Amino acid sequence: MKILKERVLPAVVGVLIIASAIIPFAIFGASHYEARIAAYIMATAAVFILSFEILNAFGVKLVFRIFVSMLAALMTFMPIDTAETLLKPGSFDRTQLLILIKNSVFNWQSLLIISVIALIFVLIELQSRTNMTAGDRFLRFVHIWFSFFYVINSIIFLLLATFRDWMIVLFILLAPSLADIGGFFGGKFFGKKWIKASFAPNISPKKTWEGFIVGVIACWIFAAGMIFGLGLMENKVIPQTFVFSITPFASVAGDLYFSYLKRLNATKDYSKILLGHGGLMDRHDSISFVGTLVAMVYFFISVK
Repeated sequence: MKILKERVLPAVVGVLIIASAIIPFAIFGASHYEARIAAYIMATAAVFILSFEILNAFGVKLVFRIFVSMLAALMTFMPIDTAETLLKPGSFDRTQLLILIKNSVFNWQSLLIISVIALIFVLIELQSRTNMTAGDRFLRFVHIWFSFFYVINSIIFLLLATFRDWMIVLFILLAPSLADIGGFFGGKFFGKKWIKASFAPNISPKKTWEGFIVGVIACWIFAAGMIFGLGLMENKVIPQTFVFSITPFASVAGDLYFSYLKRLNATKDYSKILLGHGGLMDRHDSISFVGTLVAMVYFFISVK
């Protein structure tokens, strides 16, 4: 029952909540600007909360957390011309939406604002943390930059992809869960039976190599069914094969990276918003890496 409560039930509830939000946007988003406005509002709120939680883990004071998170939330509307196009009345065909996606992910405006946010963070810590070396400050600048990079680009891609192909959105959201659940059960039933060394002892001591292997296999099985069975990635073989191969490892990398940031800042959870299950960032860690991976692939997919 404990396993059911801690792993399976939250995943099922999360899927139902996500599906209830995504499906209406997917159905009406391309043809109804009201649905696109609602989706933008939800994405903006998600960016604000995730940014707030990251800064909370880094020990930033409340007033600065709110200000920087609001600045980050504005990136949902970058580039501005894409937001203006999508938020005005009218409908879009699939080719137009793919072009908008390619023009929006990793846009220079967002990269500039992420750099400004990281610089603001350093300036804040110059006042609040006076006993830190220049090397440590630079390292924390890099971590803030990359954490916001993964969060912002994954949310922007999920937002725009919802209007074009909601199945790719479900894939990005569900694949990390399969890797996580597979890793949990693999570690529980087979952990350290064949490989005694821990998988990541300095970041997540409870993770085992057996759990990692089972999680990768579970994710591969799920990814094969969705990517090849449903023709995701615009039904192009090379992008499909690449995403299929890398997704489990991107999921684990996201989990480990954001767990490392928590250990770096001596905190257990990014927040308590999920009542015993941590914060949204504790759930979005792997998703941010997988979403950014898929966004990178879409960036290079040719438009017909």
